[in-house]
Amino acid sequence: MVGNSETNELNVEALYKRYHRQVYALAWSILKDQDEALDAVHDAFVKVMRSAERFEGRSTTFSWLYRIVVNVCIDRRRKKYRSHEQPLDEATERRSSAPPTSAFEPNAAFEANLLRSALDAGIRGLSEQHRTVIVMRELQGMTYEQIAEGIECPKGTVMSRLFHARRKLRRALGETIELSPELAASAA
Repeated sequence: MVGNSETNELNVEALYKRYHRQVYALAWSILKDQDEALDAVHDAFVKVMRSAERFEGRSTTFSWLYRIVVNVCIDRRRKKYRSHEQPLDEATERRSSAPPTSAFEPNAAFEANLLRSALDAGIRGLSEQHRTVIVMRELQGMTYEQIAEGIECPKGTVMSRLFHARRKLRRALGETIELSPELAASAA
């Protein structure tokens, strides 16, 4: 991306067109708030525009962009926690993000909501490092190599963090809810 500012603007625009949906999904999965995620994506692309001339190509542009988005999201979460902002109604937020079911099955819907709530709580209880790798791997479907490049650490570290994050989530799920045999098998 080295070159004059007109070339960089064009490349940043191309990056936006190509990746904005993926980085929004990443931001939303970390922040769990549509407005916050949109703001984070905006902030990330502003940072990309400002630093496009300094991009040296040591990593792929995709990994570089993801790292910027993750950092912006982490910064936004830290600021939010420092200012003690809390969502008005987390239960309403969870219900609104629940997938619609074709047939109403009260037990299955109850267990699915219970599992979703326990997973959300478990993910929120992880450290930033563990939360970042679990979101990138399990929600974004990134490879170990992409995650390692995106968070600038060795692949082995990514694998270790994922192992510990998954173990902590399993413990949190086991302590929080008792699932039907079908859901327990899928959560393990």
